[in-house]
Amino acid sequence: MLLKAAKLGEKLTPPGTQHGLYREIARELARIGAISDATLLAQSFEPGQLRDEVLVSAVKGLAAVGSFSQAAQTVMLITGEFEKGEALAALAQEQTRAGQFSAALGTVGQMGRITRYSYAFGDVARSMVKAGKLTEALYYAGQVKEDWDRAEVFRAIAMAQVSMGDLNGARRTVAKLSGKFGNDLPLYGIAQAQAESGDIRGAQETAKQLNSQLRYYTIGHIAEAKARSGDVVGAVRVATSIPSPMHRLEDAPTTRFRTISKIAEIQAVARDYKGAFQTAALIPPKLPACDICGSLRDEVVIEIGKAQAEHGDFAKALQTASTLKFYGKEEIMEAVATAQAKAGDIEAALQTASLIDNGGYRARTLERLGEAWIQTGDRKAVLDWAGQLPSSLEKAYALVGIARRYMHGQPGDRRES
Repeated sequence: MLLKAAKLGEKLTPPGTQHGLYREIARELARIGAISDATLLAQSFEPGQLRDEVLVSAVKGLAAVGSFSQAAQTVMLITGEFEKGEALAALAQEQTRAGQFSAALGTVGQMGRITRYSYAFGDVARSMVKAGKLTEALYYAGQVKEDWDRAEVFRAIAMAQVSMGDLNGARRTVAKLSGKFGNDLPLYGIAQAQAESGDIRGAQETAKQLNSQLRYYTIGHIAEAKARSGDVVGAVRVATSIPSPMHRLEDAPTTRFRTISKIAEIQAVARDYKGAFQTAALIPPKLPACDICGSLRDEVVIEIGKAQAEHGDFAKALQTASTLKFYGKEEIMEAVATAQAKAGDIEAALQTASLIDNGGYRARTLERLGEAWIQTGDRKAVLDWAGQLPSSLEKAYALVGIARRYMHGQPGDRRES
């Protein structure tokens, strides 16, 4: 099925459409061990970013099923620094989940000085702490050369300790750090973990020790914690206390309105849709110092619609989608169709998918439908449906979805894919 999908994608235009499809197929081929087919898809593109991104998908597929050696070999085919870093970060994450900390640290060590380095290292260190390997985590964190990266890894360690109830240990960890960034990042990590665990008072006390922009981030986490506890009024009060200087280079406007958006999303998850819309309305449609605000409000509405879909409130979700003027309708409709399919109402899911005007979104939605439909056991019906879809793009994505679920646990049929 996967190779049939790749064949359908050969003549797709524009090139970006084919590229997106091939990334999906490469990941699934890698997951079933057809790595030569996965890497061959990358050769459809000239050497460069597009080819590298298909290879990244293959690496992610291999790492997801524990084929770490093959994943590492595939990484070597990637030429771009950023793409190689993304692939290595994914590999390290899966190695960490498997408890292979030494291998994960070795993988992170290959990343060099790229954006994901400190975060990948932090993931490994955090997992080491939770596995009872605090001493080793602190040792490796201390070996990180760059001040920012070292502070980020110490932050991850401190957060892990707080989440496990060891606040004093987290403070001792912070005390071990020295360098250009001081203790601010790890202290922020402690405050963030305290807020996330519901210790609002503790987070507030820790925030008093922060004098940098990180204090505003901490206030944002405290507001979110209040919202999760049900104190929405208090959460909004805290969020609106974050300063909003009228200068576009300041980050506080983003922190203030991002926090308000998170509060609205928390309300939506709790099915307080009316309240979520009211909170979202606190984000101004336009502000000189915050030119993201207009799109940010739409992003919140999208998240509300997706929450409605996930809760099964399909009519409300579609109504929410209709209120969006510029973008986001398709994203909510995709969420509705996917939820309907998962609930077993394939007919309703197909009807919702037919309402999506954007061809790319519609095709990816049909991928989710194919994946859900094949689980009902009616293989003939779903394959007949896929074969009758009007466009090559839709057929290809539907086959990817069908193959993803059908091949799971059925090694005897792998070559068919």
